Amino acid sequence: MKTLSVAQTLLKNRFTNAPEKKVGNSERVYFPERNTMKYELQELLGLEQNNWKKNYLSWKEEQYTPEEIEQKKELLQLFKEVFDWNTTYELQVSYYTEPSQYLHKHECKDAEELRNYLNYEVEFPEPDYDDINYDYFDYNSDIQGEESRTFRITISDLRLKEALVEANK
Repeated sequence: MKTLSVAQTLLKNRFTNAPEKKVGNSERVYFPERNTMKYELQELLGLEQNNWKKNYLSWKEEQYTPEEIEQKKELLQLFKEVFDWNTTYELQVSYYTEPSQYLHKHECKDAEELRNYLNYEVEFPEPDYDDINYDYFDYNSDIQGEESRTFRITISDLRLKEALVEANK
């Protein structure tokens, strides 16, 4: 078994030593710190997918500096060395419509498919009328054209790599 670096050990310990909390008066428990780690990982994967640029900037907020980007790349690499997880990639295409707007969501099979759509390397077909969720779309609207493409990456089942679990026993 390879010896873990200090950074890997700290990340592993942050996960394994995360305190549990009860959900109300029930017997169910959850781990707030693990949830925080999951959201950190989702953000890092989103930045990686978006060429290390923030999707949205608040007023007077700036993009990350090259030094901050390097730190984030290193942290993502640490997550990849210490954890396994399941990932869902979703493309969201917004369309101009008359008289309103429509958001179409498409689950991608992997990061490469998502990247191809976001970079307009692959044509994304306008939704057929059978694809439209009319709970969010006016029956009298007509699609006029694509407005924007965004994405969402969701992480589930964040877990230590099997070799690290075995080493803990």
